[in-house]
Amino acid sequence: MFEIREIGSQYINELYAIQQDVFEEGYDENLLRKNSLIDFQNVFYQNHLVLGAFLKDRLVAFAILLINPSNNELIEEASSFLQIKKNLNLAVAKVIIVKKQYRGHGLQQHFLKLFEKYCFNHEIEMIVASVSPLNIYSLHNFKLKGFKIVGKSKLYGGYLRYILFKKV
Repeated sequence: MFEIREIGSQYINELYAIQQDVFEEGYDENLLRKNSLIDFQNVFYQNHLVLGAFLKDRLVAFAILLINPSNNELIEEASSFLQIKKNLNLAVAKVIIVKKQYRGHGLQQHFLKLFEKYCFNHEIEMIVASVSPLNIYSLHNFKLKGFKIVGKSKLYGGYLRYILFKKV
């Protein structure tokens, strides 16, 4: 039904628009971190994997994985809970967003599975993520894929988040 493939910077405006749609539905930053258009642009200047889920050539969901990002707030905070070696290859699950009408089809879990496969194939040892305690669906999906909660912290301007990780 859905075709999932790697996408490039030509989709920046669509990524941003999908995120905006989610916030117009009533989500707020207590549930999901809101990224600026510049945040999305900056992803493509880093080592990354951006996946898009398409239905009849229409982008309906996306997921962003950052590879060994520098100056990353989540990694800095995760380091206080985990023993992260300086030279450890790790990735950050930055964001996964599915348009409302396409939720319930397992897309978030599928993205996480693809992240793990990518990391395994590229000798990345750990995936780190943050999820709002209020975002029960995302938390459930991350746990189903084997992520463990290692702590709770205020991130991204003071929003409470669980810090999760998974060894690959």
